[in-house]
Amino acid sequence: MKKRIFTIILTISILFSTNSYIDVVADTLQKQLEQQNKDLKETQSNLSDAQSLVNKINSKIEMLDYQIETTMYEIEDLNTKITETEKNIKNAEDKIVETENEIDEEIKLYNDRMVAMYISGNSGYLGVLLGAENLNDLYSKVQTIITLTNLDKEIISSLTEKIKEIEEAKILLQNEKEQLAADKIEVNNKMSKLTADQEEQKGYIVEARAQVSLYESEFSENKDKINETMDLIELAKAKAKEEEEKKKAEETARIEAEKKAAEAKALAEAQKSTSEKTSTNTSSGSTNEVEKETVAASTTPSISSNAIVAYASNFLGRDYVWGATGPNYFDCSGLTQYVYKHFGINIPRVSRDQARAGTYVAKTDLQAGDLVFFAYSNGVVHHVGIYIGNDSFIHAPQTGDVVKISLLSSRSDYYTARRYK
Repeated sequence: MKKRIFTIILTISILFSTNSYIDVVADTLQKQLEQQNKDLKETQSNLSDAQSLVNKINSKIEMLDYQIETTMYEIEDLNTKITETEKNIKNAEDKIVETENEIDEEIKLYNDRMVAMYISGNSGYLGVLLGAENLNDLYSKVQTIITLTNLDKEIISSLTEKIKEIEEAKILLQNEKEQLAADKIEVNNKMSKLTADQEEQKGYIVEARAQVSLYESEFSENKDKINETMDLIELAKAKAKEEEEKKKAEETARIEAEKKAAEAKALAEAQKSTSEKTSTNTSSGSTNEVEKETVAASTTPSISSNAIVAYASNFLGRDYVWGATGPNYFDCSGLTQYVYKHFGINIPRVSRDQARAGTYVAKTDLQAGDLVFFAYSNGVVHHVGIYIGNDSFIHAPQTGDVVKISLLSSRSDYYTARRYK
């Protein structure tokens, strides 16, 4: 308010000042303009640094989002392996019980056979041998007894060995389960740290954006000051020119008046000498031409976009949520998949898979609706957006942000582009 009042007062003083005072004011304003331009450049530099910091933090948040996504896949994989291992351990335990039952059954059969032979009064295998009718029958019975005895031993030995193998396999599975559980704890700790880092970066981005807003406001204010100073300088120049033209007009009028007076005097003397009085009226006029300057306004037709871009624009301002696929919340690849699905085009779920599908498009051949991808220096894709033309793309940036439009040239991590049409 004070600045506006000062400007008004200075404007009035210029309008009603003498030419010499205007020169002093113009000189002062010129120096003021130089200082304001210097301040503007400094603010612009600060704004650029602040915006670079915002971009850097945004990139770090995107990286953390990618790492969290990868860690979630690791946890899911470990849970699957733990479930499978527990299932294998249960199968091994069931197999041990089954084999032990087989051994018990075999021992029971062996004992039942011995009891039956004892009850029949044959005193075991000896009775069988004594009951042989001849040498061939005796030999046959001996071979049968040997075979039965060996078979019993082999069966029991085989089953015992089988139990041993299953027990060993069970121990290995138990060790594997314990290792997987330890790995899961480690990955969960990693996830906790990544989440904490992400929250910390979200705090930084709030501060950085506030700094950007501050410098943007200061930059705008400095530009307003410069415009006002330039207006005052132009006003002073116009006033000085007006004063100069006024002096020239006064001088011209004076010379013309003197000329007319001399002519009138000469005429009066001539009339007196001839005793003949004549009067002569002369008039002269001057015309001023005023040139009117018109400025033609040119309009630049807004760049048209296809139906994909128009549909994607409906979601501007929606919050970013990792893993969300719309329509109220999105992550980067969730947005692109949702938009394309609306048009009956099915594309992969995650950005790194989307970057492998579709048709390659050179950066110089980008069209509205193409997908643009961003990657780390090692070539790992971590972000995707939809190109809308005029060096711009619409995307869901990262946690703490919303679906918005950004300049493609502002990204140093551009990787490739794909077309799904």
